Formats: sequence, C-alpha cells, structure tokens
Amino acid sequence: MKQQPWKRALSLMLAFALMFAMPCVTGVYAAGEPVDYIERWWDSRKQVVDSRADSVTVYTEIDPNTTTWNGGTTGGWYVVSGNVEITSRVTVTGDVHLILMDGSTLTVNGGIQVKDDDDNPDTPSADSLTIYGQEKGSGTVKAIGGLGLPASAAVLMSRAAPSPLWAA
Repeated sequence: MKQQPWKRALSLMLAFALMFAMPCVTGVYAAGEPVDYIERWWDSRKQVVDSRADSVTVYTEIDPNTTTWNGGTTGGWYVVSGNVEITSRVTVTGDVHLILMDGSTLTVNGGIQVKDDDDNPDTPSADSLTIYGQEKGSGTVKAIGGLGLPASAAVLMSRAAPSPLWAA
C-alpha cells in the first residue's frame, strides 16, 4: 500500500516539530549551552571572600511551573534566565544549585522551603540550596511569603548566598 505524498510530508513535519519542541517543553537541557557562574566562599585563614569561575552544561531552566527543585534532577543544577515569577511555594530536596544569570529576577510568591531530611533541627540536613551569581552579580531572588512566618524565614538556606537576596 503506497502512502499519499501529503501524508508523508505531514508526518515528517510533525516529527521534526516534536523533536525540536521537546527541550522547550521540559526545560531540561542535557547538553545545552554552558552557563557560567561564580562560586564564592569564606577563607577563614586569609580572612577574605575567595572565588572561582566555573560553568555547567547540564541544568534545568526555571519557569513558572518549576516548583520542586530536586538534587537528583540534572545534577541538581537550575538556571534562572530573564524574569521568572512562581506563584506558589518552591520545595527543595537534595543538594540543589541555583544560578542567577546577570540581569535575571526570580520571584517566588510562596517562599522557598529547603526540606529537612530528618525533621531534627539539631542535626545538619543533606538538603541544601546554594545560590550562585555571574560575573556582574546582578541576578536577584525575591521570596515573598513563608506560610505565615516572618519575612526573614521566607528563604531558608543551609549555605550563604553570594548574590543579592530579598525577602518580603
């Protein structure tokens, strides 16, 4: 049975459309363009903030529906590009790394919750959120709300953030 030429052309067009649309739908980039970031830490011996530049190619790009950040997904790397507003609470599990690209703003109206893996506040948790900036350091996080907690509790992190952080 011979297939109609227009059916074959339509099939090919749909196949190509699906192939190129999938990365946009999932937001996961397995071998995407490298995203540069600056890692900063306190060197207590030198009494200075030290830093090094690095990049990542496997990450998930944050969009308004990305409300669960998991350390097991794309190595735990997430990237904010442009202005992104998430209207509900974000839950962090595992070791999560968030890169704020220069000029980007992430607004989380429900706050960001870093889960405690054993519910014991006296023991360290394996769950953490590390926020990285880029060269200009102009990315921001706005975490609003916190389930009735004070503004200072809207973002709960186990490591210091080198990029500007704002909570209301």
